[in-house]
Amino acid sequence: MVEALVEAYPDELDPIIAAAAVGALIGGAQAAAAASYERSGPAEMEQLEAARRGVDLTMKGLNSLGSEHA
Repeated sequence: MVEALVEAYPDELDPIIAAAAVGALIGGAQAAAAASYERSGPAEMEQLEAARRGVDLTMKGLNSLGSEHA
């Protein structure tokens, strides 16, 4: 995923920033789903919704990459 991002946005992302972006996205989804599991148990729909919310929040932060690292 990191290589694909760098290849797709070579003027905006270097491998370090791309790796941080991928890690933030995956980590945000995983942490939100884990928090949901701790709260609600193994309810799949709640975990999926929590992961979506984690991705949405992470994407808001990642949208700043183009302007800060161009």
